[in-house]
Amino acid sequence: MRKIKQAFKLSIISSLVLSFAVAAAPKFDFTKAEPPYRIKPNTSFLAPSGLAPATVLHIYGFDAIPNQGEGTTIAIVDAYDNPNAEQDLATFSSYFNLPPCTTANGCFKKVYASGTQPAGNTGWGIEISLDIQWAHAIAPKAKIILVETADNYLTNLYGGVSVALQYNPDVVSMSWGSLESTSTQSYGSIFNVSGVEFTAASMDSGHGVYFPAAFPNVIGVGGTTLQTNANNYSEVAWTGSGGGISALQPEPSYQVNYSLPNNPNNMRGVPDVAYIADPNTGFSIYDSYGYSGWMVIGGTSAGAPQWASLIAIAKSATSSKLVNILSNLYSIAKANYSGTFNDVVSGTNGSCGTLCTATTGYDYVTGLGSPKASALIPAIIGQPVSTVVTVSPATVSLTTGQTQQFTASVTNNANTSVNWSATGGAITSTGLYTAPLSTGSYVVTATSVASPTAKGTSNVTVTTTPPTNTNLALNKSTTASTQFSSTYSSAKAVDADVNNTRWCAINGTQGQWLTVDLGATYALTSSKLKWESNGVWQYKIEVSPDGITWQLAVDRTANTQTPQNSYYTDNFTKSGRYVRVTATQTQTGHWASIYDFEVFGS
Repeated sequence: MRKIKQAFKLSIISSLVLSFAVAAAPKFDFTKAEPPYRIKPNTSFLAPSGLAPATVLHIYGFDAIPNQGEGTTIAIVDAYDNPNAEQDLATFSSYFNLPPCTTANGCFKKVYASGTQPAGNTGWGIEISLDIQWAHAIAPKAKIILVETADNYLTNLYGGVSVALQYNPDVVSMSWGSLESTSTQSYGSIFNVSGVEFTAASMDSGHGVYFPAAFPNVIGVGGTTLQTNANNYSEVAWTGSGGGISALQPEPSYQVNYSLPNNPNNMRGVPDVAYIADPNTGFSIYDSYGYSGWMVIGGTSAGAPQWASLIAIAKSATSSKLVNILSNLYSIAKANYSGTFNDVVSGTNGSCGTLCTATTGYDYVTGLGSPKASALIPAIIGQPVSTVVTVSPATVSLTTGQTQQFTASVTNNANTSVNWSATGGAITSTGLYTAPLSTGSYVVTATSVASPTAKGTSNVTVTTTPPTNTNLALNKSTTASTQFSSTYSSAKAVDADVNNTRWCAINGTQGQWLTVDLGATYALTSSKLKWESNGVWQYKIEVSPDGITWQLAVDRTANTQTPQNSYYTDNFTKSGRYVRVTATQTQTGHWASIYDFEVFGS
């Protein structure tokens, strides 16, 4: 019976969520505004299942910025009252290990715009939870002022913005809007305030232009869908993202200077920027006012408070008074677009052709794109962004003649190319290093092509100590594609070079292979190959769990003839039972021989 009651309760809650998701859609009432959020249905109320703060901080590069907004104030204007707003913010903060933001510690303040407590509204209550929780998640040391208006009539909401300005905020976030109209155009004068930035959702009904996002002093925030591949993230335009060309607002100077596409009448383009908005890749929030627990929320209203937090962090990071940040965003994009913004180049928000399609550079679905915060914030405050080169592995111990593949990552620069060099041994243009035959300490260096003063290094120690783990290939079963004769059988390549015997491929070897069955699956770490060739010779080593599907472990080209008794040791990390070495001898009339092939691991 208890399970039946629980199931019935969950069914009722799910129905409420789905019905409100429909009810929350923007309505074409020019006297009112609606919050453009979307609820992802069929998610657990018992635990968060959407994006967590740490994930979002990493996706956009906030985690590379030590500043967290200290000394700044974010004002958030919403309609009606959420009586549980502060306690739900505490639950959210505690779960995600964020610092407390309370009235008692001075971080949080609730203001009633009319002077008296508004009526409660569970729909707007969710918007309030989303706004304050995610503003705090991105800038956890910024103060938050929540201004609640009596209702969602535009006169009261815009009046709420005026009330918010009385508290001297650094930025004001508005997660609401209404279709632009001549009757509401006059509200734009509210935003003519120097030193205060404004952010607003571009709304969630696809192609269309809404106030306040379309006012020239407001940063309009469009929406994207997050795509995840392993630990890599990318974005496409979200179908609900509001945007287009205003019919009422002339093109502001910052957009004229940037040169917006497909804008023959020189009118205001919306949105300016973008952020994750698709509820299917939405944000975790906690709301106990009418919905009793965790929810996953999307919509462009999620991006408005988080862009406000980005601005708060920028203002906190400098002692200079920042003004005209919206205009500055376009100047930054024009100077270093790929370094400061994630360009969203695919997806649509309608069927109007070019104006409804995301494309390279600015578009009317995602604006300039989403932020690369680690570079954009320094650019906003006028700090030079230093190119950083990191080499992996940072330290390594090799034996003489052993190879090691190095990789380099370049941050804060659109050009990620590097030049490789080494103080001893040899290194290719792709970072494949061959240790010298002399022992000692050496340095491998990657130098940024675009910024040659930026370098990353790895310290290499070269010894003569051979691998100490077990030769797993010793006298194991082998097969080969071909062999010169029975005298040169494949088995003689895995006998630890007894009597100097060998496997020899046919003359003019092209892709001949030798496979060793280790008998069981091992965690493999390296191989050692003793071979002879009287011509230029290439070999690849691959690993397979089943002898069918292969993963490349080593790809090595020798550029000179290699005498008999030459050993090459290669490090790699693969797991499998079968190991295959493939020989390609590129000079016709020559051949290659493997005297010894050893595989190590555990």
